[in-house]
Amino acid sequence: MRPSILKSACAAWMAVLFVGGTVPAQTLPMPKKVNSAKAKSSAKKKETAKALAPVDPGTQDILSDLSELNATDEAQGELSEKYIAVRSRDVPLGGRFEFMLNGGKVVQGDGFLDTSEAGGAISYHFTDRWSFEIAKSQVQNKFTKAANDLEAASGFLPFVDYAKSHSEAKIVLRGLYGKFRITRNQALLFDQYLSLGPSQHQLNSGDVSGLTGELGLAFWPADHLSFRMGLKDHYYKEGVGDLAADAHHTQVYASLGYLL
Repeated sequence: MRPSILKSACAAWMAVLFVGGTVPAQTLPMPKKVNSAKAKSSAKKKETAKALAPVDPGTQDILSDLSELNATDEAQGELSEKYIAVRSRDVPLGGRFEFMLNGGKVVQGDGFLDTSEAGGAISYHFTDRWSFEIAKSQVQNKFTKAANDLEAASGFLPFVDYAKSHSEAKIVLRGLYGKFRITRNQALLFDQYLSLGPSQHQLNSGDVSGLTGELGLAFWPADHLSFRMGLKDHYYKEGVGDLAADAHHTQVYASLGYLL
């Protein structure tokens, strides 16, 4: 401070202490205040200048690509959600009849027989998920090498109670509905199905009742065309008298169908 200012200040404080009175506001010099608004404005200008600084061309290309990818993903997400929301079955089944031709090969049955089947079926689809089906098949049997070896060794063929035909009535439930992608714009639609019902079997020893169940996939390549492949099991008693026993005859099969 200057000497004159210091003397004035001391005199004023002495007057207050010994005489009483007030100190004039202008007597003491006020400290210099920092302008906080200006400091904030300056920092903001520096950040803005940094943000507007030129970006390396390579970095700019990467940022541009990321922006485009993000926009594409968002658009695809919106389209996908809309597609799922309005998607319906491409080949509707409810209220339609279907005629099928099928053929199969028994993979679990009598070890002395090589058995295959051929037949047809008619199905009425109540809805896209539920159907009622009746089917009829003829059975072809021939002895296996094991049977022929037994005949060569003993002079006798084994006695086998073989099947001649099968008649079925089944309820069909279709569960999973999906598609196999073939190309970018083409897909093969399919249903996973399960069926169960009573059946009648004509055997060499006579007619018996049983149950028939199926599990497989049905494909719909066109509005009036279908193709199936699956497993079918015939369960019934075979044999005569005390030799009668429960038996499972399981086959793999395929069928071709036409939808009205």
